[in-house]
Amino acid sequence: MEIKEDFNLVNNNSFKFEYSCSYYGEAKNSEDILSFIDFSKHKEKKILVLGEGTNVILANDIDYAVLCIKSKGKRIEGKTVTVSAGENWHDFVLWTLKNNLFGLENLSLIPGTVGAAPIQNIGAYGVEVSDFIESVTVVDYQKQEEITLFKENLEFSYRSSLFKDNRNLLIKEITFKLLTSPNTNTSYKALQEFLIQDDIDPEKATPLQICRSVTEIRKSSLPDYLREPNAGSFFHNLIVDDDCLNSLLEQHPELPFFRVQEGTKIPIAYLIEQNGWKGSSFGCARVSDKHSLVLISEDKESTDLLLLAQKISDDLFNKYNLEISLEPTVVK
Repeated sequence: MEIKEDFNLVNNNSFKFEYSCSYYGEAKNSEDILSFIDFSKHKEKKILVLGEGTNVILANDIDYAVLCIKSKGKRIEGKTVTVSAGENWHDFVLWTLKNNLFGLENLSLIPGTVGAAPIQNIGAYGVEVSDFIESVTVVDYQKQEEITLFKENLEFSYRSSLFKDNRNLLIKEITFKLLTSPNTNTSYKALQEFLIQDDIDPEKATPLQICRSVTEIRKSSLPDYLREPNAGSFFHNLIVDDDCLNSLLEQHPELPFFRVQEGTKIPIAYLIEQNGWKGSSFGCARVSDKHSLVLISEDKESTDLLLLAQKISDDLFNKYNLEISLEPTVVK
């Protein structure tokens, strides 16, 4: 594999920040991965793995060996599908539907690669990817060996997993256990409303209809990162206890909330919008006027973006004593 030095990552992050890394390589198979690990150890550089860079914020030039996963491949064995980490996520969802395998339709049009999906346990419209993951095959940087980890050991929770704190594990491929008969999930209110407006009974919606509906909702409510550089949802929604929820409802009686296993989930987008941040700007960064959870940057550097995010965080903390966290990973 070819390894490049002092490589500009402008085309490897969805914000289009023009920061460079010390070394850069692209892996198409296990041999490439192991070769790059050897190289990085020889150069004494930490490895940063990138897929399509849609959930990453580069804060400056980085002293990393960056490995971009380009592996491809999918295979079906009964109800299970094993797919390489470098496959595009949305293309993979469409492929499962074409092959009469169901369950992932609610996760349509989420940007990024398959390999990135389990790291933050991507979710949308009432479904999380962990609902259908059977196992993940990884390469351990330190041991330089391939390991298969099963779902019960992956520590999945809301937008988190074992991989969040174990950066020495490089995801090679994922095995999903999908459905051979449709069992659609239309529990999410926004999805129900869209289906009804489209003259579709939510209880009778097919997986393909849900896929199309989710795609249209995302296109209409979220800016296209190829035209307006962004990383999708910028802040995590919060899981709060009843005392915090009641305090928020006193100030915002119309605050939507959702009961989940860990407590009550509140949409941070609602509070950001209620406090006047939607459509606002700071320098070359701004909050999308389509969706207040999306921050957009029109600069070559991330300074204004991160300052705007901090201003929003400080505002919500001062008003509600809420500590919100970023969904994308900041790399320094």
